[in-house]
Amino acid sequence: MRRCPFCAEEIQNAAVVCKHCGRELTSGASQVPVSPKKRKGCASTGCLAIIITIVILWAIALLMPNAPTAPPTRAVDTPPPAVTDKPENKTPVITEDDLKREKKGRFGRHVVSALEKDGQWILTFDPALPRSDKAVIDALEYALREFLRIDTHRTEWRPLGRFLRVVAGPHIYDVLLIKNDDGTIHSASLVKR
Repeated sequence: MRRCPFCAEEIQNAAVVCKHCGRELTSGASQVPVSPKKRKGCASTGCLAIIITIVILWAIALLMPNAPTAPPTRAVDTPPPAVTDKPENKTPVITEDDLKREKKGRFGRHVVSALEKDGQWILTFDPALPRSDKAVIDALEYALREFLRIDTHRTEWRPLGRFLRVVAGPHIYDVLLIKNDDGTIHSASLVKR
């Protein structure tokens, strides 16, 4: 073993080029350094491709329009006359006979209970429905099919302020959704128009 005259690192006796500094060790050419190995940077290992992909996805996300949360319709400021969100002077009383007529079904992982009282249907969902518009409309269409026996293949949903109006053929219902504090739907009231 011997030492490199340029970097003082130990090298083999037969070495022609220092493995540490890259200079030639032969006489006469020792002043000309051999270019050391180039290390590959971030751009050559794919980082540049990842950065470009992220920028393109971000640009696409900015250019895409937001999906509507409800079907486009005309809005009405006043609630339908058949449904109100304010309690009236008299509270409806549900008797044991009413509970015997309660209908139950399953919508996915939700147990749906339906009770008809004085022309108004009360639906409860256990566990509560998520805040997704699609999940709520699908669950309400399930209730219309299963409990009210209404064909829901051509239903039209219209927001009416805090209410929904569903038109299914000749049937028109106003729907009031009752939410938990976290925005999930635990029950709904349907009144035929």
